[in-house]
Amino acid sequence: MAHDQGEACIYAKQSVLRELEQERCRLKWQLSRALQTSDTCAAELEANKAKVKDLLTIVELNKGVAGLAVQRSHD
Repeated sequence: MAHDQGEACIYAKQSVLRELEQERCRLKWQLSRALQTSDTCAAELEANKAKVKDLLTIVELNKGVAGLAVQRSHD
């Protein structure tokens, strides 16, 4: 009987270890996904910053052109 209890205890420990290994794999996958998402967000942020900078440049150019047009219309 003691032998059976020992095996049951080992079986329980093996099942716990198996569950912990599965949880470790899940957490590792989640971390990997989070890092990928973070990298993607950082890349999108940089791309959006570049777009905003380009748009601001266009706005400044348009303001300059509009200013010249107004100035010439008054001359």
